[in-house]
Amino acid sequence: MKYTHKLIKRIKGVLPYCVGFASIIVFWSTDLPQSIELQLYDNYVKNKLVKDKSNLSQTIVIGITEDDIKKYGWPLDDIYIFEAIKKLNNLNVSTIGIDLYRDVGVGKGANTLAKYARKNKKVVSIFNVAEGIESIPGMPIDRQAFNDMPIDIDNVVRRNLVAVDREKFNLSNQYTSLPMRLFEIHQKSNNNQNNLYKQLKNGFIGKLNKNSGGYRNLDATGYQVLIDYSSTSKIPIYSLESILEEKNNPNLFNNKIAIIGAVAPSLKDLFPTPESRFIKDSKNVLSSGAVIHAYRTNQLLFLNSGFSSGFKTISQFNEIFISLILGISSIIVIQSVKKIQHSLLIVITTLICFVFALNNAYSNEYWIESVVPITSLMTASGIAIIKKASLHQEQKKLMMKLLGQSTSKEVADQLWQQKESIIEDGKFPGKELDVTIIFSDIVSFTSVSESIPPDELLNWINRGMEKFVGTIINNGGMLNKFTGDGFLAVFGAPIAQDHSSNACSAIDSALKIKSQLNDISCEFIKENLPGMKLRIGIHSGKIIAGSMGCSKRIEYAVLGDTVNIASRLESLNTNSSYENCRILVSSATKNLLPINKYIFKPLGLFKLKGKKKEIEVYELIN
Repeated sequence: MKYTHKLIKRIKGVLPYCVGFASIIVFWSTDLPQSIELQLYDNYVKNKLVKDKSNLSQTIVIGITEDDIKKYGWPLDDIYIFEAIKKLNNLNVSTIGIDLYRDVGVGKGANTLAKYARKNKKVVSIFNVAEGIESIPGMPIDRQAFNDMPIDIDNVVRRNLVAVDREKFNLSNQYTSLPMRLFEIHQKSNNNQNNLYKQLKNGFIGKLNKNSGGYRNLDATGYQVLIDYSSTSKIPIYSLESILEEKNNPNLFNNKIAIIGAVAPSLKDLFPTPESRFIKDSKNVLSSGAVIHAYRTNQLLFLNSGFSSGFKTISQFNEIFISLILGISSIIVIQSVKKIQHSLLIVITTLICFVFALNNAYSNEYWIESVVPITSLMTASGIAIIKKASLHQEQKKLMMKLLGQSTSKEVADQLWQQKESIIEDGKFPGKELDVTIIFSDIVSFTSVSESIPPDELLNWINRGMEKFVGTIINNGGMLNKFTGDGFLAVFGAPIAQDHSSNACSAIDSALKIKSQLNDISCEFIKENLPGMKLRIGIHSGKIIAGSMGCSKRIEYAVLGDTVNIASRLESLNTNSSYENCRILVSSATKNLLPINKYIFKPLGLFKLKGKKKEIEVYELIN
């Protein structure tokens, strides 16, 4: 039964954390973390874009602008594209990509463009797999390329589909991305090595998987990396008119990779990028497909040269490990810290350090998931703090239940500050303390109770006790219990205090009660009520104090010979006369007091009931 109780208690303790981590898993499986992660990623990319870039773009765009459309019309006659390609060829570009669909020729130059494109080994024609659009009819397979781009759930273009696994899906050489095809021809024309496809296939270049970075269940088919928008300067864009009319410096085109495509907004070949997300009038900074292909192509050149390009990610296992470490460690630390304020400080400090580490990772171009780890930290910390606050509340209820209104505010504050050291397993454990006990009783209570009605009797007692209890509490004592027509007060419990100070406080309280008793007795007599007389016994020594009872009824008890002696002193018959209050003090208490501070009348040695040794007794006068 004992072990079952402990097991149930442990399960109850762990259950909130299980629910918390289950909720984190549910949260992780939704689209919300991914949306937040993508915004954070875009923000970091945007911040990188504002830095100066010394790397000039190897890829240029021949953009069909709104002015070009006004001048040459739309759809654009293929004769203009043919003329532009010839002029680019003469400018010694390394390769030319036509990012315009020409599965069906346009205008009088259709056949001319098709023949020239098939013949010129620098020219690449696009097709689109998703829409089923073919390239220029008759184009050689090794100069065809698909221009499909992966677009994220928020319609932002962040990923570079470098290549597909042709061997795995038994695809021909035709199925090569436009940036990869342009890169291949450029490398070949410059007699440079092309190790890119091999590096991708062998895993030397890390590719995205379905849960890389902040992505969730990403379609990571093929070899995908995050597009590097920041490694090079802005992509140079030259209008079609400037090419046809030879308005540009020829040196700007030597050995460049050229992409011919639409950049005019009216042609609707524009896409949001990380940069455009945070700009109000984002239409002005949307990137054309041709410009995005140019960034992608530049990235392949960097990767082939062995340089890092674009943000990298860590494995999902490591991201889960980070989340677990943050969550579990926060629970352990918070449970080991006593004060809730310190727990909050630790959580805030941990959060700041983690955000700093994330920022450092981003600075080194690592995209590490942050939303779920932070959620894990905050959820686990929140549960741990709530549990600690709940425990504190239970401890406070226990203190109030056991001590009630029987201690001073100062003692209550000390109790609360030291609760972890004085409360164990929901109880005050038995503890030996040096205390001073006041035991009091109303003289001739039986006679008084026979002379007035019960309701008036209770009011008569309460009026006196209200003043006496206030005096005890104000002097740092604890009213332990009412004894029907009297009370038991303790000085020095439940928190250990200076023994001599406890004795002084008890004596001061007794003298104050004596003074109050004179006043209240006068009030009672004026009201035709009996006067009130008290006998008080005071003794100092050791007691055992702690919780007593069961779960249904529990109280703070003080036990020991010290309590018994105080009780015997209160009822001791000394044959001495007194007016309203007699205060008897043992030598044990008197010896703790400062010399000459109080006036005592020695009464001699007395053998108390139940005691073998005689005790020296004094009457407190003033």
